[in-house]
Amino acid sequence: MSFANLYFIFLFLPVVTILYYWFKKYRLFILIISSQLFYFYEGLDALVFLNLAILISYYAKKNIKLSLIFLFSTLFFFKYSFHLSTLFDFKILNFFSLKIDLKNTTVFAGLSFYTFQLAGYLLEKKKDLSLKELFLFTSFFPQIVAGPIIKKKLFVDNLKNMEKGGGEDKKNGYRQLFFVEYLPKFLLFFSYGLFYKIVCADILSIFSENYSTYIEQASTNNDNINIYIFIFYAFAYGFRIYFDFAGYSLMAIGIGYLFNFKLPKNFDEPYKKLSIKDFWRHWHITLSMWFRDHIFNFIKKKYSFIFAILVTFLLSGIWHGAGWGFVYWGLYHGILYLIYNYFEKRITQWNYYIKLFLLNILVMLSWPFFDLGFDLYVYSIFNLELNFSSFYFPINKYFSYLFITFIFLIVYFFDEKKVIYKETIISKKNYFSLMLSSPYIIASLFVLSISLIEISKTFIYFRF
Repeated sequence: MSFANLYFIFLFLPVVTILYYWFKKYRLFILIISSQLFYFYEGLDALVFLNLAILISYYAKKNIKLSLIFLFSTLFFFKYSFHLSTLFDFKILNFFSLKIDLKNTTVFAGLSFYTFQLAGYLLEKKKDLSLKELFLFTSFFPQIVAGPIIKKKLFVDNLKNMEKGGGEDKKNGYRQLFFVEYLPKFLLFFSYGLFYKIVCADILSIFSENYSTYIEQASTNNDNINIYIFIFYAFAYGFRIYFDFAGYSLMAIGIGYLFNFKLPKNFDEPYKKLSIKDFWRHWHITLSMWFRDHIFNFIKKKYSFIFAILVTFLLSGIWHGAGWGFVYWGLYHGILYLIYNYFEKRITQWNYYIKLFLLNILVMLSWPFFDLGFDLYVYSIFNLELNFSSFYFPINKYFSYLFITFIFLIVYFFDEKKVIYKETIISKKNYFSLMLSSPYIIASLFVLSISLIEISKTFIYFRF
């Protein structure tokens, strides 16, 4: 189920919230059951694998290697079964009437997330969670699909927060806390997140999908590709994935606030950074930290820094999806990281705008690996032509100009993220921040997003 769904916003979420506050003694079970129902929308088979992963991780905790093998082999099977089927003959799977069509196997939404969440839990040498706690830790519905990935300590702290002010204290009871703190935070984060997703990311998808279709048709007809369209496509897709994931992250944090469940910031204006190092410290923050803690640090102890970086980014690419495009995307970023690390002292002395421009160009040129794949991307690069006369906008050009300008302002100039996370002082002197935090602006963003919800598409990270 998607957050950008009318049934979720006006039925599922209100019902769960009411039950959560009405039945104080059963809050944990209400969140577990609601999370199970939320994920059941993905399919019964997806729910079965989720619960099987939780049970194996719980009962095989003493045999960590066995649990990790099950988790990652399951992830590998569903991500790469189609590609494996093109290399090997799997007719043997029909033995005992076990008919499995590997070419039609799909990746369940959230599979990558809960695999890493459980793997991180198994590798932490701290007190184990109870079975019911592990169920919620793994399947909490605001984060089950695309994170953020959290550690056991933060989860335990959140469990304690859930019981805070349980209604006995009249001054700090849940009723007052809900209306004064939790609900306003939810509306702030969720409204901005929904706006990012629908008004920004999903309109950008019209541009990126139209141009990717143009590139595919040019490849099929063995035609040249307009370099201006290709560049615009790369930026449109790069901005689309930016707003898509930023929107999900904000909505997840907002939903967590409804239950006094604090989720960490997972996305922090990465396109404003000046180096590939800073970019990866602020893009999918919890995933980057997971790779650093469990992959990079482990490899670095046994091998060299260079080898550790290349393997870490290669595995990051493989995690994102199946296909050579993801492999080369990972290697591309690993090599960029190493080049920057070698020339870091010189690069830091460069002009601010040169560093910003260079980082954005290099990052934007990596995203087509995700969308086009390796072969089509390579064809595009070697068949570019300068021909501005054939450039076009898939939407009315005047609207396109205004919309693109608006996107650039949000990404590079507006500070609404600092207002959302309360990282700036909101006062009458700072009129812009005051306006962005206004209930009228928040309500307007929510209403505008809801009015356009029919154009909403599946979150890009659901595929990863």
